[in-house]
Order: sequence, then structure tokens, then C-alpha cells
Amino acid sequence: MIRLLIVDDEQATIRIIKKTIAFEKLGIELIGEAQNGGEAMAFINSGKPPDIVITDMNMPIMDGVSLMRYLQENRKDIQIIVVSGYFDFPYTRAAIRANVQDYLLKPINPRELEKALSDCCSIVKQLRQVTIQSEGDKIHLEEKTYRFVLKETNELLKMIDYGNHAECDRYLDRFFEKIQQEKLPEHSSQAVYRLMVSAIQRYLAESDMEIIREKEFENLQIRSYTDVIYQVQKMVHTVMYRIEMKKCDRKQFLNEILAYLNEHYAENIRLDVIADKFHYNKEYLTTIFKKEYGMNIGEYMAKLKIEDAKRQLRYTTRNIDEIMLTLGYSDVSYFHRQFKKIEGISPGQYRKKYSQSDDE
Repeated sequence: MIRLLIVDDEQATIRIIKKTIAFEKLGIELIGEAQNGGEAMAFINSGKPPDIVITDMNMPIMDGVSLMRYLQENRKDIQIIVVSGYFDFPYTRAAIRANVQDYLLKPINPRELEKALSDCCSIVKQLRQVTIQSEGDKIHLEEKTYRFVLKETNELLKMIDYGNHAECDRYLDRFFEKIQQEKLPEHSSQAVYRLMVSAIQRYLAESDMEIIREKEFENLQIRSYTDVIYQVQKMVHTVMYRIEMKKCDRKQFLNEILAYLNEHYAENIRLDVIADKFHYNKEYLTTIFKKEYGMNIGEYMAKLKIEDAKRQLRYTTRNIDEIMLTLGYSDVSYFHRQFKKIEGISPGQYRKKYSQSDDE
């Protein structure tokens, strides 16, 4: 059975989920309910943690954002579904960063939730399959071993994020020592290797990177845990080299995009035009820009326009209509809404506020 934990401070929401979703049909076991992220930690760090977590966002003590951050940093194998009464930017941004499977709004649509759960179950089954199958030969791993290896691999992925080759090597040495302490049977080494490779490949996919297809990593016959550590070490160094190259390429590309936007923000250039100019798919461009800067290109251009408007309001004698036209706005009410959305006050109030402060 696939283990599910529901985290929500509203009992009514928990009752609705339990009443409307056929857990048995999906092969799901509800292992518990928690009122907040703090209570959820007891389940997550237990001997039998959940495979899937359904969580609210706005909760006391420890909210959904903090819970998702913990899961992303420590338990990437746990699938997350958000069920929230809120749909605002900080929450959705946190959900994107945590690789949330789905973000559903209350009141809950049972069909949407069942679909999200079904998708999560498929991912969990795929992850579990890695632990028992290796190059067509079924090799069984105990649940305890599966959890132990996956936890250690997630820690290794953190080391990869830090970008320190030497620290990764030291961590793998400590991992080998733990394997000896746990007295894992040598005949399970092939399955352990496949599990670690699969976790690293999934990490690459989540990082928008091509998975490693080299046969030297995919078709190996592993006979001992010494082989596991040696081959994983080689793979880790390959991954880190890729990340270093990708960061350099992406940073240069994003710097070029920013320079272009900073120069042309008043021209109302469409996203597809920008994507064509830089020879990138617009969906990919949108994804990496938002991941890097926490906002999409349209929001960034709006911010640049309003910053320019503020300068003109404060340091020129142009009227508001003239300023609006210099920034590419044709609708005065839309300009006022955009300005107030970002600054919290109208253009007229902003000019009055700063003209008074400048006079003092």
C-alpha cells in the first residue's frame, strides 16, 4: 500500500477528503492526520513515513511553505499535493520550487484530487520498482534498506547542490562506512546501485538537465558495495561538471535577456518575439527566468516600467498621461492599476508624497 498523510488545520477539509476519495481503489493507506507542519514531522521522520503528503498552506506553528521546504531539502522521494484556500504568488512560487505534483484550490474538486493522487501513486510505484529490478533481474530490497539508501542519496544530492567535489567524496566514504555498519548483504548491491542512479537521474530531470545516458553507468554489473561507491563517485563528478557548465551557460544567457529587457521594456515586446530573438522555446525561457528571479518576464517588465514612472514622477514635470505614454501604456486606468499594484499608492499620490519630502 502507498502511505498518505493529510496535513490541514481544518477538520472539515480532512473529512471531505476522506469521504470523497476511494483510497482502497487507488491502493492508498491513510496513515494519519496532522494539524500543521510540526505535527506532520512526527510522521515524516518515523520508521514508516508517508509516500504522499496532502498539505494546506496557511496553518499555525509550521505552515505549508516551511513543510514543503523541509521535504524538498530532506525527503525528495515524498510526493506533495497542495490543497489551499489561497492562490497567491508567494505560495505558488514555493510550490513550484518544491516540485509539487499539483496545487488545488478549495473547495476541493474530488475528480481533480483523485487525478493528482493517481499521478503521485504512479511516481511512487516507479520509484519502488527501481529497488526490486535491475537489468531485468528482480532483486528484492527490504523496505528499511530502501529508505536508508534513498535518505543517504538525498543527502548526497545536497552535496552536489553545494558544488564541492571533495565534500561529495568524503560523504561517499561515510556512506560506505554506514553500509558496513548496517551490514547490507552484498547480493543487494546491484539493486542499491540502480536505486542511487535512478535518484540522481530524477534529480537531473527536476533540474531541467538531460539525464546521463552513458552505457558505462547504465549497464554495469555491480558485485559489491565497493563497486557501488566507485561508480556513483564517477557519476557524481560527471553530474557536477554538467551543472557547472550549465550554470555558466544559463547565467550568461539570462544576463543577455536582462540587458535586453532593461533597454526595451517600454516597447511592449511580446514573449514569443523575445524567445525568437534568443533562439529559445518560450516555455523554457519562461521556466528558467521564473526559477532564477521569482517572477515571469511580464512581471519583470512591469516592474521596470513602474520604476521608470517613479523616477519621472519625482524628477520631471511631465504629467501622468505623458509619463504613461513614454512607457508604452495606452490605457490610463490600466497604468494606474499597475502602479498601485506594485507601489500600493496611485501615481498622483506618489508624486505628491515625494514632492513634499523633496521640498522639506
